[in-house]
Amino acid sequence: MSKKELIEYIDNIEFGESVLVEYSSTDPIHLIFEGIAEFVRYKKLPLLIIDILDSFHVIIENLKIIGADTEKLEELPVIKGGGSIEVGKIIKKVDISTDPVVYINKFIQAVNEMYSKIPKIVVLILGGDKLSKLHGYDINVFELYIGRIAKNFLGNKARVGVYFANVDILPKEILSEWEEASTRVLAIRLCDNRLMIKVKKSPKIEDHEREFIIPIEDLSLLPKA
Repeated sequence: MSKKELIEYIDNIEFGESVLVEYSSTDPIHLIFEGIAEFVRYKKLPLLIIDILDSFHVIIENLKIIGADTEKLEELPVIKGGGSIEVGKIIKKVDISTDPVVYINKFIQAVNEMYSKIPKIVVLILGGDKLSKLHGYDINVFELYIGRIAKNFLGNKARVGVYFANVDILPKEILSEWEEASTRVLAIRLCDNRLMIKVKKSPKIEDHEREFIIPIEDLSLLPKA
């Protein structure tokens, strides 16, 4: 299916939804992230980044290497969990070396403060997949993360949550939990300089198994004039 149909599909995502974007370690997630952020700005919607363990820094540096202008991305508000490299306008730091219950509650408090100030915000969550490794792939800790954050904000009409998950570092059991807690699951893969985006899960049954194919050089999600 065409890029135009992909744009229409993304445009139909409603506030209150949680979208899981799955990719592998070798996929160009920096380009996918940039495309989503660009589309959100085009729709004139505010953006918030949740950056766990310097994941935002990796995105920005990869974009800089290919000559992309990252100025607008680096002006975005960021809630930072762990890591040591500050990118964006840090509005809150959360120490993730503490008890998971403690730092997850701090994440929730910080995000709720943003929701109260800025209605209708799009939240891009980077590095949530790394939390499972941080705690030795303890399924109980990740269930707490999903239960307290992903499920807690599901249906909250103040936001759309977009979670990025590297499937190469997530055990299947944890990934399945995350998929279940999401309204939509999009699987990304790069093949022959084309980006394949497969709909694994969607509120509408007819959208299941749809696949969009976009040449990598035409990745911008902005509608053509």
